[in-house]
Amino acid sequence: MKIGVTVFIVFGSRVDAFCTLELIGLGFVQGTAATKVKMAQKMEQGVAEKRKGRRGPGSVIGSSAAGCVCAFLTISGVGGAAFSQLWRLGFVASFCTKLSDTVSSEIGKAYGKTT
Repeated sequence: MKIGVTVFIVFGSRVDAFCTLELIGLGFVQGTAATKVKMAQKMEQGVAEKRKGRRGPGSVIGSSAAGCVCAFLTISGVGGAAFSQLWRLGFVASFCTKLSDTVSSEIGKAYGKTT
């Protein structure tokens, strides 16, 4: 809920906010699916994430910190209109970066030769 409110405040228009929420939601689903790929094998090898891939508060805070900073800068109007689009891009890019990191590491653990 808090992410949804933040997205609507940051992106303003319903279309932009909806697309961003969709991006975050799809990223969550894709990241969760990648974590579950060959989970038994990863657990057997000792390379699986703790708690069967469920992320704890520290992981969530660390992963979303850059996006939250960009959201705060957008809401605060830091840099004015000239920087508004830059902060929005940073917000979306932070989630994309986290998703690519999660997917690549989880798929690498499942199919890679070394970990």
